[in-house]
Amino acid sequence: MSIGDFISHLERSTMPKDISEELPKVLRTSQYYLMASELAMDVALHQESVGEISNGELLKRLLQFKSDVVQLLDATDVQAEEFSIADCDNRLEGLNESYDDLKEQVLETGAASGMDIASMSALLEQNSNTRRLVTQMVKAAHYLSELFLIVDIEKEPEVSLAATPARVTE
Repeated sequence: MSIGDFISHLERSTMPKDISEELPKVLRTSQYYLMASELAMDVALHQESVGEISNGELLKRLLQFKSDVVQLLDATDVQAEEFSIADCDNRLEGLNESYDDLKEQVLETGAASGMDIASMSALLEQNSNTRRLVTQMVKAAHYLSELFLIVDIEKEPEVSLAATPARVTE
């Protein structure tokens, strides 16, 4: 809440209009990161309730899903040289498909009595929160990359005297 109050105060101050117009993006980005941190805590809490997974195929899919999540979270680093929002979006689309397949397999395993209902429910909730967490991080990357782009565009180019051609005087 204090971030919002600070941004509201900044918007009313004597700040240049083009900068004050970007402050809502900063607030929205901070909200995405806040939600992601809350979801991360929920994911950790559900881990204790999941228990051991004995179904080999389900475990394989779950490990692949987790690996894809880690790779996507790494890809949301807007300061990384190889950052691409299009790559993040493509990876998120693939992760959503993987999530749907994983959810189906968890439900099938539970229905076949291959997993107790409490563990199945905890795993479904954990996977759902993981997917939501990653979605929040991609949304934050969208806004943050836009803000970085605005800063780079509006930044005055630095002129180095060494890069300036010398004048020849006669």
